Formats: sequence, C-alpha cells, structure tokens
Amino acid sequence: MKKKTILFLITVLAMLSSCAKKDIIENHPNIIFIMSDDHGWQAISAYNSKITKTPNIDRLAKEGMLFRNCYVTNSLCAPSRAVILTGRYSYHNGVMDNHDIFDSSQVTYPKLFQKNGYETALFGKWHLKSTPSGFDYYEILPGQGVYYNPVFIRNGKKVKYEGYSTNIITKNALKWIQNRKQPNKPFLLLIHYKAPHSPHLTDVPFFNWGYKDIVAAPVTLFADHAGKSSAVKNNDLTIAGMYHALRLHLINPEKKQMNEEQRAAWHRAYDSVNKRFRIKIANLSGNELTYWKYQRFIKEYLRTVHVIDINVGRIQQFLKDNNLEKNTVVVYTSDQGYFLGEHGFFDKRLMYQAAFKTPLIIRWPNMIKPDVVDNHMVSNLDFAETLLNIAGISIPKKMQGISFKPILLGKKPKQDRKYIYYHYYEDSPPWGFPKHEGLFDGRFKLIHFYTTDEWEFYDLKKDPLEIDNLYSNDNYQSKILSLKQELIKLKKKYKVK
Repeated sequence: MKKKTILFLITVLAMLSSCAKKDIIENHPNIIFIMSDDHGWQAISAYNSKITKTPNIDRLAKEGMLFRNCYVTNSLCAPSRAVILTGRYSYHNGVMDNHDIFDSSQVTYPKLFQKNGYETALFGKWHLKSTPSGFDYYEILPGQGVYYNPVFIRNGKKVKYEGYSTNIITKNALKWIQNRKQPNKPFLLLIHYKAPHSPHLTDVPFFNWGYKDIVAAPVTLFADHAGKSSAVKNNDLTIAGMYHALRLHLINPEKKQMNEEQRAAWHRAYDSVNKRFRIKIANLSGNELTYWKYQRFIKEYLRTVHVIDINVGRIQQFLKDNNLEKNTVVVYTSDQGYFLGEHGFFDKRLMYQAAFKTPLIIRWPNMIKPDVVDNHMVSNLDFAETLLNIAGISIPKKMQGISFKPILLGKKPKQDRKYIYYHYYEDSPPWGFPKHEGLFDGRFKLIHFYTTDEWEFYDLKKDPLEIDNLYSNDNYQSKILSLKQELIKLKKKYKVK
C-alpha cells in the first residue's frame, strides 16, 4: 500500500474517531443526576445564600447553568420523585402523597435510557416503596434509611455498610462507574442523597464544624400570619413548635445505628448543647426562645449540607481524573425546596417560595456556556423530558412536561411555560398543611386550600416574601378572576382532579 494511501486512511480514521467522540458528547453523553433530599435553594451560595458556602456546587454553576425559577408540582418527597421519574403529574403517576406505592411497571426515563443503549444505575434514597426498575444496578436505602452505618438493598438483597450515608452513596456510585460491565456504553447514574433530610445529622468530623457565630435569620421568622388562611395560621410545622419534638423522635433510631466510636463523638458534641437547650427552654420564651431554637436548627442543617458539597466535589474530581469530565452531563437538584425558618416554618409542602422553588444546576461541557443564570420558569415535571432530549431519545406523548434542552443550548424554547400548576394532596395537619392547589405565572401566585375553601393571593414583584395576602384587595380582583379561569384550564389540560 502506498504511503499516501496509508496517510489518507489514518486521516479518515482520525476524523471518524473525532466525529464519534463529538456524537457521544452532543447526542449520547453520560449523565449523572444528583438529587439531595430537602436541600433548600437558600442554602446554596450560588443562589446568593448569605448563611453558607457551597464551593463545589457553586463550581457546577460556574461551569454550567443555574436556574433561578425551577418549581415543583407537589412539594413532598415521594410525589416529587415520582413526577421526576415519569414526567407526569401526581394524579397520573399514582403517588399523590408519602403513603402511596409507586407502580414500577409504568414508563420512566431510566427505563427509556436502558432501552436505548445506556447502562443505568441508582444509588441512595428511593422512598417509593416498590422495587426499582429500569436499572442495571441499584443500591437503595429502605424507606427513609439512616445516616450512620446504613443498610442498603442491593439488587434485592440487604447489605450493611460502616460509615456515613452521604459518603457511602458517593463512594459506591463512583466504584460502579469504574467497574461497569459495559464501559463502552454511555451511562445514566442517579445519585440520591438522604441528606439533609431531618434530623439533619452530619458526618462525625463535622458535629461542631463552623458556624460559631450567629447565623442570620430570615426576616419572616417571627411572622404572625395576619390575613392568611387558617391552614397557615394554625399550622405547627414551626421552629417554635414542632421542630425539636420531631427531631428527638427521629434521633433515636439514628443513635441506635451508631457504633461505639460514633456514639461517643455524638455525646461529646451534643451533651453540652442539650444541657444548654434545656436551660434555655426553662429561661427563655416567645421570640427569644424561637430565635435560640432557630440557631440550633440552622447550624445542624448547614453542617449536613456541607458534607453534600464535599461529595459533589469528589464526583467532579473523579470525572476529571478518569477523563470523563468533557462527555458527562452533571445535574444537581433537590426533590423540592425547604423552609429554613421563613414564616417561622421548617419542612416543605406549602406553596410558598421556600418550598415551592427548588435548586437546579446543570453542567454540560462544550454545550452549555459557562456561568449562565437562566430565568425561564421550568419544573421538575420537565426533568425526564429534558434528560431524554439531551440523550437523543424520543419522548413519550404521555409525558406532560416540556423539554428545556433549547434553553440549555442558549436557544429560544419552542414552548415557553407561562404557568406552574401545583397540587399538594396530603391532608395531615398539624404535621403538614391541608390539601391545596394553585398556579404561579412568575409574578402572581394564587393558592386554594380547597378543604376549607380559603384562598391566598400574592404579588411577588411587590411582596417577594409573601407577607401580604391580597386575595380581598379590590385592586387585584380582575387578576384573581383571570387566574381562577387559568386554573380551571390547567386542570383540564393536565386532566387532574
């Protein structure tokens, strides 16, 4: 064979190889979907948090896109997870509250990835009561799981690990990537942390880490809820009321799982705190006592978030060290938002911004421009469709969301979401809020507590903290009427009840 012919063939093969690599990056990239449990956007410094620093999550935002207006359709753990998996509202996927069992036979985005040549795996919190399907490999926490020395269900069999759950989930997920049976295939990896779900327990080295000074409290911590519905006024999901009783209830199973060394470290860190807490309860009252409780709550929460951030850094370093950084999409989100003292509350459920809005950061090298902040309204209903679209996989017509892949690429979306429809189905006061539904157009928010037929309406441009319920304000009656009409249309569109 002549020398020129050989050189020509080498050039052609190099070009084909380059095109193949480009095709993998653009059309069939690896995808790592990281989801924490109850990680409020207010506790991420990329969202201008004034109370903490999350440098590794921030790095994802610096190298990718941060969404300022990502909302959930139902701010509760199991329903949110089912919406993300199916791209369908709670009423259609069958998981309307935390008591429902997810039907794993229905179509999910991991199943579609698996059918289209991806190797798939799930590590961490499942919380849907059924057996996961659509995964070549899974290691899930049973139920809520525990933070220390947790038991996992590995492809149907129980296995126990020593250590802290966030670290274990990351370690085993990265080990799976290294030991994949089909390394030539692209992969879809779901990493679902239990943290920072209550009782907000961090890893042992961080029991007393940081936050020695006072942490700034939200300005609505002592809100009196004047003018609001009875659902909000009479709810006891508060820092002042239920938080510490709940924490004590949840802490016992966690302490039982600790080994001797962990338990000794726990007592060294918390015995003096618990003693001070009992003294404060005896000597403080009203807002002073609430403020002291808030300090304990928020510091424990942020220390738990700190370990998540460390592990996000480990994932990024692993991708870099293993030459996977350029062809891997990394998503960071939470199953919903979380009240960090806003309106005096903790937990989620209520269609106020703290719980309704969720963090969403996506890094896609060579495709997403770095350090982009996007203001389009997107929803967790859109996640499945968007991930499928990124991978070049057809989106089933039954899915109800809208792919925001064009937004990621800096293009105008074909469909621009005008409203977010929200529906919370779990009726469990005082632990929670009554059933309610509503819609949000980016400025105006209408909420209907339909079991008591009470309404709330907010103008977030003038009142971003959602302090003044303007439902009875004469100046807004025309807008309220139009939103009620839109609410009826949205329910008909999405065929929900």
